[in-house]
Amino acid sequence: MSKRSLLSRSRSVFKARLPRPAPGQPDHLWGSVAVLQGRPPFLLADDPTAALDQESGRDGVDLFRRLADDIQAAIVMVTHDNKILDSADRIVHLDDGRLVEGS
Repeated sequence: MSKRSLLSRSRSVFKARLPRPAPGQPDHLWGSVAVLQGRPPFLLADDPTAALDQESGRDGVDLFRRLADDIQAAIVMVTHDNKILDSADRIVHLDDGRLVEGS
């Protein structure tokens, strides 16, 4: 599959899964959707809500979670956004690179 057709297919999958369009959100998430088509065992997300407003950030994390669940992949997410912690199965807190608390 060519890069162009993969991007096109990723956009259609993204649009079908997102409940409403979110300005400024699609470009970096479409890349995530393209990666998911390779069915990786886990996904790394480095502060995925940092550049998004609260509603768009929640929509993006929920979408990421649904897509990961669909391919049975784990998500390892680093975030400063405490408002999205409820989407996690397990939370690990670090302080200066050391584990201080886990659940």
